[in-house]
Amino acid sequence: MKTQGDLTLITLFLVFLLGFPSFTIHAQSLTSSFGPQIRFETTERRFEHVPMGQKLEVDFPFVNVGDNTLELLEVFPSCGCTTATPSGRKFEPGQKGSIHIVFDTQGRPGENAKPIKVTSNSISNPVVTLMVVANVRQDIRLSPQEILAESAAQGEILLWEIRVYNSSAKRWRFHKIEVSRPEFKIQLAKKDLEPRSEVTFSLEIRVPRPATDNITGRVTFWTDNPDFPRLDLPVVVRVAGKKIPSEALKSRPRSSGK
Repeated sequence: MKTQGDLTLITLFLVFLLGFPSFTIHAQSLTSSFGPQIRFETTERRFEHVPMGQKLEVDFPFVNVGDNTLELLEVFPSCGCTTATPSGRKFEPGQKGSIHIVFDTQGRPGENAKPIKVTSNSISNPVVTLMVVANVRQDIRLSPQEILAESAAQGEILLWEIRVYNSSAKRWRFHKIEVSRPEFKIQLAKKDLEPRSEVTFSLEIRVPRPATDNITGRVTFWTDNPDFPRLDLPVVVRVAGKKIPSEALKSRPRSSGK
């Protein structure tokens, strides 16, 4: 005859047998989660009032918090203005590393958001997107930023009105203006750029007669602004009957830093 104690032991034994498979599955699931694991300190960095022309350098530190070797498979920036260089490719458990980002702000005024995709063999988060956000300021800018004249006649005189804007709270000054062609002539109303104001000047282009080729050149403005010491205005004049070289059409204005 079975006693109450025997029934209790049998009941506990059955519960153990029924629960053992689920316990085994749970243990296996925990074990399978182990492996390389990447963890970044932050995935986004923001910068305000970055002068155009500056090469912004940013580091994104990370650590392998897993128990196996972490391998970076790909580090891919979103555009040619950004480079991304990892400090290494393989990282042992507990080892630290970083992704070094360089963003060239030249010719990119306003807010810029540059994503960098990092792909690894991490068990979780195998793809991480890093983000560099920079508000690039251009204290001094030209309008228009390039001149393209179509079908100019030989002997024709072309006149262009150019405006220079100073969006800063400081006063700046032109100390030199250079032209790359004898056909270009500049008439500048004044050399001082008052805070938050504009200066207008005239550019005269004399198309020679006879004209043996199209006219491509540049007007360069030198200022005393340390962040924008130079502003370039590309000029392309297509003389009727002449073909513009493709490289001339690809020319873009440049506002260089130091």
